[in-house]
Amino acid sequence: MKELLKQLIAIDSTKSEIELAISIEQYLREKFSDRLFYTKQFIQESDRYNLIVWNCEKPEILLAWHMDTVPISCNDQFVPVEKDGKIYWRWACDMKWWLAILINIIEKIINTDKNFWILFYCDEEYYFEWMQQFC
Repeated sequence: MKELLKQLIAIDSTKSEIELAISIEQYLREKFSDRLFYTKQFIQESDRYNLIVWNCEKPEILLAWHMDTVPISCNDQFVPVEKDGKIYWRWACDMKWWLAILINIIEKIINTDKNFWILFYCDEEYYFEWMQQFC
C-alpha cells in the first residue's frame, strides 16, 4: 500500500482531481480487469467529475471519500518522504492516505460475496449534488 500512497501523493489534486480520478480508475482497471464497473458524474460546467466504482446493481455497502487536497506554498509538496518505514507528507492523511485505504478495501471485499458501490467524489463544494444521488 505504501507504493500506491506514494503514487497518489505525487499527483497534484489541489486545483483539479481529474488526474487523480484517472489514476485511480487505471489502477483499479489494471488490478481487477472486468470485475468492476465505472461511471463519471461531471460537475456543473466543469471538466471535474466524481468517479463511481461498483460490482453490482444493488449494493450492501456504500463507501465515499473525497479526492481533493488543500494547496500549500512548498516546493516539495508532492514529494513523499519515507523514514523508518513510515511515509511523511503534509497530505498523507488528507486525503491521499484515505484514498489508498479505500482502494485497499476494494481489494479486500472484491473477493467476498459483498455487493458494493464506492464514490470517489470532488463535489463537496457543490452542495453534494451527486453525493445525494449516489446515496
